[in-house]
Amino acid sequence: MKAHIEADELVCGTGFEDGKGCFIGCTFDRYDHEHAAKTTGVPEWLWYLADELHESMSRSVDRGDMALKLLHGFEKCEDFASLERAIHIYIQRQNIERVTALDIDAALKSDVLAAIDAVISCHAAALPFDAPEWVAAAAAAQVSVTAESWSAEGSAAAAARSAAAAAEWSAEWSAAEKWSAEWSAAARSAAAAEGPSPEKWPKKWPAAAAEWSAAEAATYDDIGQELLRLLGVEGD
Repeated sequence: MKAHIEADELVCGTGFEDGKGCFIGCTFDRYDHEHAAKTTGVPEWLWYLADELHESMSRSVDRGDMALKLLHGFEKCEDFASLERAIHIYIQRQNIERVTALDIDAALKSDVLAAIDAVISCHAAALPFDAPEWVAAAAAAQVSVTAESWSAEGSAAAAARSAAAAAEWSAEWSAAEKWSAEWSAAARSAAAAEGPSPEKWPKKWPAAAAEWSAAEAATYDDIGQELLRLLGVEGD
């Protein structure tokens, strides 16, 4: 990784090609999350999350510094299961703050907050993934996502999708392809929840798009900093 950074070969938008690549590509000289997990013992979900952060954080974040800190943190980490629960809880608590601040129907808000709380409770209790509480949490979050009233509540819907992604991932953890994708979806949906609501889009699309993009990147920045803190490498 250091050699790629020094050669200015750590980039965004490219897996690994002609000596240049993203976080995964420059770590292994190939873009393969499964290979990353098998050769290091670091779980695949964490490589997916790191990849998502690398691509989505604001451009003000030093990608090389972030990459080296993450790799150092991965080496230090002794309990990936606890790390996973902690970062999930952080994302969902951020969603609670966003949904609470929204000016939406009180019953709708209550349903979404309850769904998010259920996901947090499952993680906090370190419940096994086949526990009935996980199945119930996934069902509650999914109902929140599919409710007809979401059509005008983009930010709240995104927060609910984040909870649903987390719950569904946990409830169906045995499907490797699904859990890798769903973990990233939890972070992506949390970021989307920070953006402007759809009613701003039609007449003010350029400004709304810029506002959403900046808010999304800031959310990824926050998740990245929390991940570094949990890994114990924030100040390295």
